[in-house]
Amino acid sequence: MNGEQRRRELGRFLRSRRLRMTPQSVGLPHADMNRRRTKGLRREEVAALAGISLPWYTSLEQGRAINVSDQVLDSLARVLRLSEDERKHLYTLAGRSRTAGDSYHGPPPVSDSLQYLLDQLSLCPAYVSDRRMNVTAWNRLAEAVFGSFGPADSRERNMFWRMFMLPSYRAMFINREDLARSLIGHFRSLYTRHIEDPWYTEC
Repeated sequence: MNGEQRRRELGRFLRSRRLRMTPQSVGLPHADMNRRRTKGLRREEVAALAGISLPWYTSLEQGRAINVSDQVLDSLARVLRLSEDERKHLYTLAGRSRTAGDSYHGPPPVSDSLQYLLDQLSLCPAYVSDRRMNVTAWNRLAEAVFGSFGPADSRERNMFWRMFMLPSYRAMFINREDLARSLIGHFRSLYTRHIEDPWYTEC
């Protein structure tokens, strides 16, 4: 992911977290709630609470090329009530960290207990996938319904590939369009969480 894409994602991330907040959650008066046109907090409110200027915060949310310090990121994380994972993601999008542990080293091993749990779901097709949407474990009913998942390095293990590149798989679902949209949303969610993984831009 290049710098422009990263800044664009940062802007979207900040906006989504700003809009999920409420004035009451940060102690702002709510006398004008009926007159508010903005869902969540306004940009000027976030800027004021974080101790930064409105033009500077606006530029950050619009994805412009500006430098941001750890102190500012910490302030934004505090104001927007970010979780620890969200805080790490904020730093990654701002280019302030390179998470070595985020490298993909192949599908994680499947424990005996996980496989046992899947096998116990005998009336339901069930499978587990990794962060690249590759199926790593499944029960017998899943294979009977969805077909063979193939060897470990097979593209047929990838649920995203199956949905969009395998007509016979897609035809199984009556609500295939809704499922495809849901899958795209899940893909995008994974992409923003693992933005350092080049697979998401190369696939």
